[in-house]
Amino acid sequence: MRTVYPLKTTHAPLDQLAVFSFLWGMANLFHLLSFPYVVSLDDPFSWVVGIFAFFVVLWPRSLALLFLMLCFSLTRTFRWMPDTPNHILFEFVLNTALLLCICYACLSFFNKNRKMPDLRNLALREQVFTAFAAPARVSLLLLYFYAVLHKLNYDYLNTDISCSSVLLTSFGDRLPFLPTNQPAQLGAIYGTLVVEAAIPLMFCFRRTRAAGIFLGLGFHYFLSLHPHDGLYSFSSLLFSLFFLFTPPAFTTELNKLLLSSSGKVRQPLRLLLKALVLLVAAAILVRWAGAINFAGFLIWLVFGAFVIMIYTVQAVAQPATETMFAAYFSIRPAALWVFPALVLFNGLNPYLGFKTQTSFSMFSNLRTEGGYSNHLFIPGSLQFTNLQHDLVDVVESDLEELQRYKQEDQYLTYFELRRLVSSHLNKDFYVNFLRNGQLQGLRVENGIADQPDLALPHAYLTSKFVRFRPIDKGACLCKH
Repeated sequence: MRTVYPLKTTHAPLDQLAVFSFLWGMANLFHLLSFPYVVSLDDPFSWVVGIFAFFVVLWPRSLALLFLMLCFSLTRTFRWMPDTPNHILFEFVLNTALLLCICYACLSFFNKNRKMPDLRNLALREQVFTAFAAPARVSLLLLYFYAVLHKLNYDYLNTDISCSSVLLTSFGDRLPFLPTNQPAQLGAIYGTLVVEAAIPLMFCFRRTRAAGIFLGLGFHYFLSLHPHDGLYSFSSLLFSLFFLFTPPAFTTELNKLLLSSSGKVRQPLRLLLKALVLLVAAAILVRWAGAINFAGFLIWLVFGAFVIMIYTVQAVAQPATETMFAAYFSIRPAALWVFPALVLFNGLNPYLGFKTQTSFSMFSNLRTEGGYSNHLFIPGSLQFTNLQHDLVDVVESDLEELQRYKQEDQYLTYFELRRLVSSHLNKDFYVNFLRNGQLQGLRVENGIADQPDLALPHAYLTSKFVRFRPIDKGACLCKH
């Protein structure tokens, strides 16, 4: 059916794309504050992302600013790989999808009208939002699916080493009143599984979506109180994506609220944004990582509570009707299914014998390496490659990066040993290690290794997207 684009439109204060752009821009700012070590004068892409994210927050109706923020964010993340956190890789997939949706909508308009589109055109913006929202929703459901699936292992269910037990115990500095005894740890383990399974299930049904949003907001706001780097960054990302599960009437009522209380709402928001800009600037110039992270956390507490309040005021009053949610998971054009497919494949990597890092197994205690799987029902025999079986045990080395494995009593994959050796050829060092039960030695002098195969770098794209975690020699301890 031919899409009709009006030449002129009466712009609503905010449409769905504008609200999402605002939240997405704020999430990008919180990423910078949560990981201030990536914001430096040595990496201009990070602070350029911050600048455009700030502009997007101030002018969320600007499709051009959103486009530029996405371009720089993708570049920054690609440069950051393979050391990106799980949720930043997930965001990388969604940013690519949103960027392509913008390009597709503009090209469609040009092909039909033989002129460049007006980026303020409401029909064009609605096409972008609708095309992006469906694959993003499916991708989020898959992310939650893996968050639960990866935790179904014996070590996660062990209160002595479970990531939920570790996180609960380390909440003590900020929430000293929380109980940390064994019953509380069991509650944290099984409660996390129940909540992370319930949120996506509630999103799948019309009558429970609003409750699912509230459950997700409360759960992830609580998790963001933990001092671990990146948790409030992750929560800000999810708060943005939860908006995709609200009905169109949510945005209409939000506009009414903003117009009726513009002074009361906008003035505090502008002060919050000014504080964010000052903190990002300080992160660049001073590199005071700990203080910047904590200051960002304080701002997140205010902003997160503000978002929860808005959701509560608006979403509760909106009845869920069939027409609101009929096409929530209908992906058009069909080519956009590639993005949920990428998320699906990425999460399967540990079980198929591929990478174990950034496979959405955060805080799960999952182990699949060395021919052993600690999963309750997925065996290690499903693996197609030998990458996770080819393990190295460092006996001794004078390279700090390799000494760490000896000190932590961990194996590393031969893949990661090759990465480390090939990236440190500017140093003279040696390492003795066990591989397949045989003692081997490597020495690097003047940039030349006596085992040339280990000095050969991985293919560029492989090195960016494939990474393996250290492997504990005993039970799998908590790792992000």
